[in-house]
Parts: sequence; structure tokens; C-alpha cells
Amino acid sequence: MFKNIRDLLGRISEKSGNIARVFEDILGELKELSTEVEPLRIDRDGFERQISGERKRSLIKDLGSAIERVVERIEEINLIPGEPGDCHPLCICKAFGTWNSQQGFKGIANQTISLWLSCSKVNKDTLIFTFAWDELDFNKRYRKKFDAQTSNPNKTVCVILVTSQGFSIQYLR
Repeated sequence: MFKNIRDLLGRISEKSGNIARVFEDILGELKELSTEVEPLRIDRDGFERQISGERKRSLIKDLGSAIERVVERIEEINLIPGEPGDCHPLCICKAFGTWNSQQGFKGIANQTISLWLSCSKVNKDTLIFTFAWDELDFNKRYRKKFDAQTSNPNKTVCVILVTSQGFSIQYLR
């Protein structure tokens, strides 16, 4: 877990400035959404308040809305889950279900891999947000596919685990 968002953004920007900028935009939107009801610091205490505070907020709903606001502004982004369309350099994925579900990491990862195969010459950056993580299953089923995708020095994949404690990078290459 990163001590603060600056450390996390710094590590991401070392691999992809584009992913770092989009992630920072999403954090800005998330902060704006959460201040509509109550102030939110983007740190461990803030996320704990957002999930369990007296004015209970849904982190999944707010993060989803923040991502959608950024996608609407930038437009040329593949969003998973979402409507299939043209290939774009950036893909943002919302794996908000349990690990094994269609809307969880496994279902979203399979859709993302299909996108990578069909958009291999266009896609450069992929940012995946997940609320569930299974390191052993990831290593067994997905690491080779993710590593093959990122063996191209012009492609970056970042998987961010979102919990009540904040954000942490699970995969960045």
C-alpha cells in the first residue's frame, strides 16, 4: 500500500504519463463527487469515512461516476464494461464485482484481453480498477497474458486495487 497518492502517481508516471494523468483526473472527479455530500481527503482516513461515515456513500458508485466523467471528457477511450466500438490508445476497466464474477476481475480481464487482441496496433495504455484481488489466481491465469501484452515497451498496463484503505498498485508494467 502506498502512503499517499503522490507516491502512487509518481510510480505510475514512471511507466506511463498518460495513465498517471488519467488516474489523477479520476481522483479529482472522485474528490469532487464526494464533497457534494461531505468533504473527502484522498487518503486512508477519507476512504474509511466515505464507506462507513454517517452519510454513507458508495465508493463503487462514486468511482464509477468519476471514471465516466473522465471518459466523457476525453472521449477516445475504450471503457470496459461498455459498448464495443473503435479501438483507442487508452482503455479504462471497471472490475467492480467479486473476483470470479463477470463484472469482477476475471470477467473484465477476459474482455480486456479480447480488446488487446483486436486493438493490438492501437491500444497503448490500460488502467484497470478492481475491488477484489487474488494474487495466486492472477499469477496462474493472467500474468503471462499481461506480461506478453506489456513486453512491447510502448504498452503499459496498470491494475489498481481499491479498498476502504485507499488505492494500491497490484500490477504495473
